[in-house]
Amino acid sequence: MKQYAIFCIAATLLLMSCKKTIPFLTGSNLQSTFITVDGSSAYTLQTPKGAIIKIDSNSFDVPADSKVKIEVKEAYSEKDILLAGLSTVSNGRLLQSGGMIYFNATMDGKVVSVVKPIHISIPAKDYNTSMQLFKGEVQKDNSINWVDPQPLDSQATKPSAVIVPDSSKTDSTTVDTARESDGIAYMDSAAAPCGYDTIYTAVPDTAMKIVPADTTTYDTAQAYIPQASVYDFNISDNGWYNIDCFIDANINMVTMVHLSAVLNNVPDDVKNMEVYIAIPSRKLLSDERGNNGNAYTFYDANDDSIRLILNDDAFIFAVGTNEDKAYYGLTKFTVKEQQSINVSIHESTKAAIMQALLNNKLDSTKIDPDVPEIVNYSTPAYNDTDTTSVNIQPDTTKQKMQMEIVPDDCRARIY
Repeated sequence: MKQYAIFCIAATLLLMSCKKTIPFLTGSNLQSTFITVDGSSAYTLQTPKGAIIKIDSNSFDVPADSKVKIEVKEAYSEKDILLAGLSTVSNGRLLQSGGMIYFNATMDGKVVSVVKPIHISIPAKDYNTSMQLFKGEVQKDNSINWVDPQPLDSQATKPSAVIVPDSSKTDSTTVDTARESDGIAYMDSAAAPCGYDTIYTAVPDTAMKIVPADTTTYDTAQAYIPQASVYDFNISDNGWYNIDCFIDANINMVTMVHLSAVLNNVPDDVKNMEVYIAIPSRKLLSDERGNNGNAYTFYDANDDSIRLILNDDAFIFAVGTNEDKAYYGLTKFTVKEQQSINVSIHESTKAAIMQALLNNKLDSTKIDPDVPEIVNYSTPAYNDTDTTSVNIQPDTTKQKMQMEIVPDDCRARIY
């Protein structure tokens, strides 16, 4: 009996030690959009963030006249890439991204095969000729390794977005209903000052919709940012896709950097901290590769250093949980050849951290400088006790954003 009791205790401890830690930052944090189509028909779809998906008739391996449910997730900003923990790494080599999209087709809850190429165009602020299409390979820990780089189709252009000053707007006023469909936002000041200004815009439609076949891509969620280009590509399978180039493509700019992060004030019972380096200007995200206690290091495959570009603005973000508490820290820095970054860890809740990431501002730090801080984003429908997914439902009627108007005659950001 005594041996049996010892065996039970040992088995219980083994199960506890093998309990899988669910990552804080996962693809489930990004809102999915769905549409159901006839599998026998052709469609042109526009996603909430402006991607165009062209589907030929009979593109799926389903019986005639079957209903196919399509799910899409989009990550075109550093904010979304961080929220989903989508590291930009291919077999240990660092990448910089031009945007990511997830496509999944199902019938009656079961994934269906794609039998004809599906054409996708995603919006891009700038077009980088070094970019290729990478396929996401999901790992055992649910992280994604980007593999099988393929050339893109082409480059396309479109006019820049415009923000129209309107001095008649006040803090209590939102975009005129008649103008919302134009994708036009407003500023408080007719003559924009250097510094910060409030911009009013309608919250983008969160639904995927069928559009005319000649519709062009447009980042509806970032109409205040000029979208000069698109990336075109075809997919032949479900899953994650990433427009990327290796960081090495920045010829004569890459330096081997010795980088570490030291987390301070981490509670002793928090053992599952996730630690990332992010460079918003390159849509780059990489998790740490090893740690000694609360000291974490970053390096490429088969190296003791990481390839980065000196003087890039970057930040270290750390996050972890323990039961009903969550902990985070963020430290901005400029990339140097050798540095150790100190990150102070603060107690919070998962819901509060998620809300801050959604709003693009954590404490006093903007996560993505190219995306305005959303200052009245609605409280998400978020279950703080659910550790497997986040159901984020933003306000679908209005939002107010605050963005910096960069000096140089105040014309650098607003057009």
